[in-house]
Amino acid sequence: MNPFSILTSKIYAGLAIFFLSFSLLQTVRIEGFLFIDGYKETLAKRDKTIADIAVAQEQANLAQAKLTADTIQKYKEQANEADIRASAAASTGRAAADRYADAHRVRADALCARQADTTPASPATPPADGPSAVSDMVAVPRKDYDNLTANTLRLDRIVNDYAAGMIRDNLAVPDVGF
Repeated sequence: MNPFSILTSKIYAGLAIFFLSFSLLQTVRIEGFLFIDGYKETLAKRDKTIADIAVAQEQANLAQAKLTADTIQKYKEQANEADIRASAAASTGRAAADRYADAHRVRADALCARQADTTPASPATPPADGPSAVSDMVAVPRKDYDNLTANTLRLDRIVNDYAAGMIRDNLAVPDVGF
């Protein structure tokens, strides 16, 4: 009897057990077993998750596009409303400014009398007739007055429309006047 035959059979048995264990381990890793997830299950879950993410992303893109379109439409409607209000406010404001200008005109005789007496006794003393309302007035050409009126009305409309839009969009609260 060969003394190495017992050793050889044990080596072959050990190698067989090793390869069987290795193949069992690989099978469990790939296929899974009981509570152990295999690669196939993991890959299937991953693929399903990726597909779900792609569907959710498409739905989110559609929802965002709808929200953007709704917001654009809302802003267009607000702009149209503001334009309608602006034309009415401009004519009303222009009429009020014209009434004010007609009621508070600088009289030519008062302006000429004031310009004739331009040499006061000393720079610190007022003129002999004393301060008057005429001395505080400034004469402005009608074209400049019209430009100032138009700019004031436009600025008032812009500020009011902006504030109303902020309140309407719940980005600001109206002044409660404490």
